[in-house]
Amino acid sequence: MELADVLKSLRLHWRVSVAIVLLAGLGFALFLITRKQVQPADRYRVDVQILVPAPDSKGVRPGGVPPSLLQGQLQQALSRNTQNSALDRARIPQDKRHTIVFGFSTNATFDIITLSATANDRATASNAARAFEAAYVATRQTTVANGATSGLASSEAALDVLTTSLKTTETQLDTADPTLLPKLKSAAPNKDGSSSAVLPEGTPNNIVLLVAKRQALLNQITSVQRSYANDVIIALLPQGYASIVQVNSPIQTTPKLPSPLVPALVFVGIGLALAVAVPVLMDRLDKSIRTPKTAGNAFDATVLASIPPTSRRFRRALTVPGTAPDSAYRTLAATSIATDRLPQAIVVMSPTGIVQDTVAANFAAALASLGLRVALVATDPRQSWFLDTRRESGDGTNGSAAEHDANAGLSFPELLELAHHGRLNGALPRGLVKTRMNNLLVMPPGAEPGDFSLDGLRPLLEALSAGGVDVTVIAGPALLEDPNGTILAWTTRCVLWACETGEVTEGEAKEAAARLALAGAASFGVTMVNGKT
Repeated sequence: MELADVLKSLRLHWRVSVAIVLLAGLGFALFLITRKQVQPADRYRVDVQILVPAPDSKGVRPGGVPPSLLQGQLQQALSRNTQNSALDRARIPQDKRHTIVFGFSTNATFDIITLSATANDRATASNAARAFEAAYVATRQTTVANGATSGLASSEAALDVLTTSLKTTETQLDTADPTLLPKLKSAAPNKDGSSSAVLPEGTPNNIVLLVAKRQALLNQITSVQRSYANDVIIALLPQGYASIVQVNSPIQTTPKLPSPLVPALVFVGIGLALAVAVPVLMDRLDKSIRTPKTAGNAFDATVLASIPPTSRRFRRALTVPGTAPDSAYRTLAATSIATDRLPQAIVVMSPTGIVQDTVAANFAAALASLGLRVALVATDPRQSWFLDTRRESGDGTNGSAAEHDANAGLSFPELLELAHHGRLNGALPRGLVKTRMNNLLVMPPGAEPGDFSLDGLRPLLEALSAGGVDVTVIAGPALLEDPNGTILAWTTRCVLWACETGEVTEGEAKEAAARLALAGAASFGVTMVNGKT
């Protein structure tokens, strides 16, 4: 589908599009009116920034900091024990604790930790934030103390193993050389803690190795003792390795009411989509003729004119001179004459409906205005308005149906009957009503609709031609609704189709064209009448 097709559908069904957009606006208004919104309670958040040790950009860990403090900080801060401790420190009642929310975040280098507390008022938020900071530092201290306590147990176990190994080594050394061990014990230690005793030359290797092993065990025992002493101090006085950098002022974090912008965009989007899709879908499902191209293809004939839309209350009257419809009918008449195919008798019909009445009357009037002597034949009582010549003329005079009825002596059915029996003689002039339009004569219809006399129609048309009528325009019935239409088409052998947009389907037009072909008649052309949409 091309953009031109979409635009055509929108122009054709613009009222539907406008209605859909208005309904979408009404729906959005009802949505705003009926939706229930509850203003959330005020909420305030306080942030506390803490400096903690962290590995540098190369991943090197700071010295002297327990490894347990360099990882798992989020779990430490938001653990249930830490949060409960913070709530206890802030003295938050049990029924209010669910309103407190703790948060944790860190910077890119992981050395600044931000602890936050959110509450329903500023004071509670500040109190909870400071309590959260204290509880977090206490948790870090507890972690350090637990690590030191664990280190004490490890050191005690290591000392037991090292001491036992030292005793075994000294026993072996005493067995190998009873005089050497007292000398090693009595020798003053060096600054690094090693023995200052010098072994005499020629000391066997096994004794040298035992002396070296003894010294290594002594050094390891000293190192473990130092670690044990440090762990004792840390366990007694654990550090949190954290310092407060800044405590921010409370900020309000009350959630705003949901914006109507998103629902508005949804309603507008759906409304616009439907405003475009519905007219296009209507055109796809609508099989009626709405364009000259479709009409030409359906009737298999040339579209000679497209008549601008007029109000339906003006369909039973001739067009006003100087208007767009009047100009269109004059163009139709001029085109018909220029084809050199305009016959002496032509019937104007439509597959269905009565639009042919308007087209026939105005076509005949347009031909008469171009200098042709025209007889307009009314075939149905509904066409009696042909006798009303209240079409404005240059002198401002108007005719009336009453005047014409007084002058009219014979109707179309009566003239057909006379022609059928060969008794027309001089009766024809009594059946032609003069109008205030030069060259336009009207043959009035009968009082009641009825069947036409097939044998009388051709003699009647010949009499009209012999009587000085250049063109006879017959306002026929709907071809698919009245069998008289086939009689007229067969007799005149020429049909001008009248098609009102949106009133005739392509199927009806094709069926009418096929029936016309079976009757041996030809399509002179198509006149498109644009209906009010």
